[in-house]
Amino acid sequence: MPFYKRPLFIALLLTLAVFAVYLQTLTDYGPTWDEFMHRQTGQTYINYFRTGEMMELGNWDDWSWFPPVAVTFGTSLINFEPLKAIYPLDVDRFHLAAVIFASVCIGMVFLIAHRLTDDLGISVFAAGLLASYPQFVAHAHMNVRDIGLTMFYSLTIYILLIAVSSRRPVLMAAVAGLAGGITTDTKQNGAFLLFIGLIWFTLHLRRLGMRKWLLMSVMFGVFFTGAFFAFWPYLWEDTTRRLGLVWHFLTTPEIIAGSTIYFDRVYTSMKDIPVYYPWVMLFIFTPPLMALAVITGLFKSVSSILRDKKEFLIFLWLVVPLSRFLFPFSSISYDQIRHFFEVVPSLAVLAALGLWWLSHSLPRAVRLPLIGFAGAFLLAYNIGLSAAYHPFGTAYFNRFAGPPAYVAQAFDVEFWGNVYRQAVPRINALDSAGKYTYYTGAMGTHLWKENGFLGTLVDDQHLEYDYVVFMNKQALIRNIPYLQWLVADKDPVFTISRGGVPVFYMFPAHRQEFLSTLPPR
Repeated sequence: MPFYKRPLFIALLLTLAVFAVYLQTLTDYGPTWDEFMHRQTGQTYINYFRTGEMMELGNWDDWSWFPPVAVTFGTSLINFEPLKAIYPLDVDRFHLAAVIFASVCIGMVFLIAHRLTDDLGISVFAAGLLASYPQFVAHAHMNVRDIGLTMFYSLTIYILLIAVSSRRPVLMAAVAGLAGGITTDTKQNGAFLLFIGLIWFTLHLRRLGMRKWLLMSVMFGVFFTGAFFAFWPYLWEDTTRRLGLVWHFLTTPEIIAGSTIYFDRVYTSMKDIPVYYPWVMLFIFTPPLMALAVITGLFKSVSSILRDKKEFLIFLWLVVPLSRFLFPFSSISYDQIRHFFEVVPSLAVLAALGLWWLSHSLPRAVRLPLIGFAGAFLLAYNIGLSAAYHPFGTAYFNRFAGPPAYVAQAFDVEFWGNVYRQAVPRINALDSAGKYTYYTGAMGTHLWKENGFLGTLVDDQHLEYDYVVFMNKQALIRNIPYLQWLVADKDPVFTISRGGVPVFYMFPAHRQEFLSTLPPR
């Protein structure tokens, strides 16, 4: 086979191509709400590697639940001197890590699809679907932690897929365990890979034989556990107590549970998030025709359990991480789909499987042109959506979520403060002397200055101010009647919108008028 047809070479080309494209829009995305904590996490680990001094890590128990892998890589790019001439802002150098992770993830999706179908066209289609999926495009430019998790998840899934048919299955199981442990040190969601791997090996028990199955399972578990500890220096000392702290943070609602707006109703993580929440959210964030292809691929994946089982791994990739919503204490979800983003690449693979399966039910004479047209249409549609919503891909909801006016108040359309980078230049142009004061609704006040804001900011609505500026994060807007009143009854100075849905508002204060509407005390 010519080298240019080899899957690894094509995966590398796709990775580089996506990296080059994503890089063009890197500076369009702003810093995100909790990014500063992640940067501090990364810097703490970098300081440890420089000095060998554990004290700073050991005294940082309040944030011990942030695993180090992705954010330390991102922070190392902040500190990389040659990059400072190209990207002067820390936020852009940090976000470069997300672009790198996302680009590699695209290559991994190609390899997974090719392993399943042995079809170059379908595999490129899978990679293209993910690369143009609006949510993925947005997170690929600003979400270092979850995109890092997603990339390592994809890598581990690929190794698991290889392991059961490899000439050295025990060795590959160990490598998969190593990758899974590193994934968990990117974000704790990686722990679900332990269950995925063991279920996957067990499904092949008859073909592997008891001895090989047992060796693979043990090696997978041992290397998974070993990597988990090896790549998380915080756990190298005082291990039992620190593991207890990590578990405490992950299971304490007062620390980790947030609220979310879902179809115009407020839900709270670890309390009353519906079991079907992640499934519905994934559906309404997916373009309708792609969603249809995903559902078709899901049937193909499930039906493979009766044959060679290889597509069933993609079913496990989607279902096992989402199974935690069966149990309220583990149903941590707010900020749309951010807390289970690791399953998103499985949607692209399933859509490709669906199209591939349908293609084999057609006569050979019409198969290629029809499938080629369908694939090109789906890709073009995704690309068009991502371009139309840029740089706010998280604001895209398909028609099943409802009309734009409903979506604007029934979901958290914007949740991380990315929009402030686009808002700041417009406000600075209106107030070039920085003489006005702005109330932020306490929505990411710390993000404004990094974006070069000139005015004075306050996050207490009882102080004096001239304007009100905030993103469309309904979970917080609903806690502040003043903001609800502004949105419902007043004309904004300007909004930033995509698809008819506002992601940002700027209003004159109207403070005294609002106070006059309140009942006397």
